[in-house]
Amino acid sequence: MDGRELVVLVGKRIRRYRELKGITQVELGRRAGAGSIPAYERGEQPMSIDKLPAIAAALDVTVQMLVRPASDEPHDPTAEVLHAIVESMGHAEREKLLSMVRLMQSEA
Repeated sequence: MDGRELVVLVGKRIRRYRELKGITQVELGRRAGAGSIPAYERGEQPMSIDKLPAIAAALDVTVQMLVRPASDEPHDPTAEVLHAIVESMGHAEREKLLSMVRLMQSEA
């Protein structure tokens, strides 16, 4: 993958995760301290490497989720976001979440 393809790929992933999170480009830019979110998403402007951690954090994803090769693309981006959230939780929080999920399953 060349540099241009990576810029486009990262931009598409930023957009996908932003939409999954339900925030606007303006809100993402505010949270990440980056003003070029529309250009990043369209793959028109490469971002400096120091912007990636802030954008990833604002999206509640890892930098790896934004930059990994396309061949590693997940089948379900929602599941990947959930996985990243669960990984960031402590043991007690995970136990509470598991209880809530089991309750939801029993009511379904």
